[in-house]
Amino acid sequence: MNTSNLCLKKTSLRSSSTVKTSTFFQEQLATVKSRLRHWNMNRRTRQQLSQLNSYQLKDIGISISEAQEEASKAFWKD
Repeated sequence: MNTSNLCLKKTSLRSSSTVKTSTFFQEQLATVKSRLRHWNMNRRTRQQLSQLNSYQLKDIGISISEAQEEASKAFWKD
């Protein structure tokens, strides 16, 4: 095996490894973004729920105590 073939093999291995690492981090970043969007939705909808009056809660079929319980949950809890 000559030197140029050896260099090409090393470059190919590095490139493959870099692609795998890059893909891994992209997948992890996508997971984190998804989780943050979910948490933001939890925060926003719980805040909105806490602002509904008893008539509005009755209209959607939720009791005041159920609304208070849901609204008091931390944003990261489902």
